[in-house]
Parts: sequence; structure tokens; C-alpha cells
Amino acid sequence: MSTLDLFLISLSFISSFITVVFGIGGGTIMLLAMVAILPPAQIIMIHGLVQLSSNFFRAVMFRKTVVWSKVNVFMLASFLGVGIGTLLTVELPVVAIKLSIAVFILFTLFVKIPAMTTKGWLVGGVVSSILTMFVGATGTLVAALVNVFEQRKDYLIGTLAAMMVVQHGLKVIGLLLVAHVVEIDWLVVLCICTAGILGTLTGKKVGQRMADDTYKKGLKIALGLSALWIIVDILMGFTT
Repeated sequence: MSTLDLFLISLSFISSFITVVFGIGGGTIMLLAMVAILPPAQIIMIHGLVQLSSNFFRAVMFRKTVVWSKVNVFMLASFLGVGIGTLLTVELPVVAIKLSIAVFILFTLFVKIPAMTTKGWLVGGVVSSILTMFVGATGTLVAALVNVFEQRKDYLIGTLAAMMVVQHGLKVIGLLLVAHVVEIDWLVVLCICTAGILGTLTGKKVGQRMADDTYKKGLKIALGLSALWIIVDILMGFTT
């Protein structure tokens, strides 16, 4: 096991801890690290597997606070979105996708959005599920959607985790159907997933001592920083 493998395993623990404490951020951190370390052909698949395991465990831990009425709608939308994303043969402009996500996140933070209808949730789920086939980490986008209707800490964490299980699970299945991923070190992937579970357990213990108001402020800051990071990443791409 290489030094880079050990780094990813350690980062998995840290990123899962961050996600439980602040609601989001861990998936994006892992994706950025994987982009710098892993071969391009492996990134979205391995990231999907790691996020699937972490979110599944998180959803089980917070199962009593999952808003299943929203998850069920999101599940239907994800089937449609991943199906469309799997069939797409065109290469979507990644810069435009990233910028759209960043703008949407900032919009939800600074503009009061009324409660979304079922149709609104279907559209949001379809769009985010299509995008996850191309950019990997759309948890921030879905978190912004969930934050519109649910701001109680445990309910947001549980509901978002359940939605991410659906989306990442379908994404992995879709990739297995259409892509041939080679040279995946399954032992390393297992260790990364295990570290993520341990990070979730540790994060929950810390998060239980955090007041809902503090959590909401932390979530908004995390969402805002994620959006700004996406914009900075786009600008850096133009200057290199």
C-alpha cells in the first residue's frame, strides 16, 4: 500500500467527519484529492463507491430522521437522471456545469425560495443525477435543495444521506453497465470506505453537542465556501 493510498484512507476519515459535523463538504474534498492522485478512468467510479458506503452508513445512523416522502420523489428522479446521463454520448462542458452548480448554491443562500412542489423535486433530482455522471460530486447541489425545506440538523443529515445513497448507487450501476474500469485496488477501496465509516461515527459524537442554530450557520458557510471554491477552480482553469 503506497503513501498516496494511506493519504486517501486518512482523508476519507476526515472528509466523512466534516460531512457529519457540517452537513456537506466531505465528498468534494475527496473528489479533489482523487483528481490529483488517481487515473482519470477510475475517479468517478471509486469516488462513487466510497460515497455510497459512507452515505449508506450515515443514512442508517440517522434513519429515524429521514424525510422519506422527499427521498421517494428523489429516487424516481434519480432513476430518470442516471438513465439519461448513462445514454448521453456527448461530452458536456464541465465549466458550464460547475458554474451552474455554484450559481444555484449561492442563489439558494441569498434568495428565499418557497417550498418546492413535487414537480420541482423531480426536476432537481433529474438534473443533479445527470450531472453526477459527469462531475462526480453533486452532494453540495442536493444539500442546497434539501436545505430549502429542512434545516433541522439531524433531519437534513439523514435525508441528504439517503438521497446520496440512491444517487451514488444508481451511478455506480450505470457506470458498471457502460464503462470498463481497470486496475482498481479493491483492498484500498475497502480501507477508504472503512475509514469513512469511522469518520462518520466520530463526527456524529461531535455533532450531537452542536446546537441547531450553530449547525445552520456552519452549513451556510460550508455551502458558500463550496460555491466560491468551484468558481475559483474554474478561474484557475482558465489561467493555466
